[in-house]
Amino acid sequence: MGGKVALQYQAKENLMWYGGYFPRLQIRQIRPRVPSYDDTPFPQRPLKPETLDAFELGFKSTMFDRSLQFNAAVFFDIWKNQQVFNVVSTGPSSSTCGVANRGCRVETNWVPAQNWLVSANIGLLHTKITDVTGIDFDLHQGDFQKGHELPLSPKFTATSRSRELQHRDSQLTLRSDARYQSTSKVKYSPQVPIDEYTSRFELNARVSYDFGKSQQYEVSIFGDNLTNEKYCLEIQDLRGVSGSFYCVPMTVRCGTAYRGASNF
Repeated sequence: MGGKVALQYQAKENLMWYGGYFPRLQIRQIRPRVPSYDDTPFPQRPLKPETLDAFELGFKSTMFDRSLQFNAAVFFDIWKNQQVFNVVSTGPSSSTCGVANRGCRVETNWVPAQNWLVSANIGLLHTKITDVTGIDFDLHQGDFQKGHELPLSPKFTATSRSRELQHRDSQLTLRSDARYQSTSKVKYSPQVPIDEYTSRFELNARVSYDFGKSQQYEVSIFGDNLTNEKYCLEIQDLRGVSGSFYCVPMTVRCGTAYRGASNF
């Protein structure tokens, strides 16, 4: 559930300023997928609904006969009762915490020629855990720390995409996208020696050829992570179980794909 309170000002034909407040209420329950009763180590308890108070101020503009779209915004979010799940010594449990986010983003979309689209986005983000009073499990181990950054929230991200289409009886589509993101935290509190995910730069590309009377057939060649970045998609501390850390690695992925449809 949500709403919107916003103001818009059309400064020029190609420039619009806006500002608004966008509240959201989300009611959900995170429940461990194990037997859970009041007299077991895994009690279920009601959690308060999540609320998000989002404030945003920005502008949207077009240039060069609308071939270039340039947008920018700053935002501030107050996230209360964020529902989190954790596995501790007494078993799985769910609780809530408070988070504050602030940042800015810049978005561009450029059409330099017919059937050619280039886009680029930049984002800056600062997150901070503001309230841990709803976290009532394993506090003595410091699973959640007030003032710590939110996990998986890089402070800087930059992405770019390009796409070119050639229309004839058949269609050739060229796509590429690149993404850079800075380091981000692994958990809700400092974790030595696995405190951060490393920064990374990835490049992906895809060439697709559609053909047939209704372009019902497609042959594609693609490559993901062509820059051969090596990093962990996920890091888990399993020292208490196996005496080691667990990393889900990212690898280079290349291949071909085919799509076909019958005319019957």
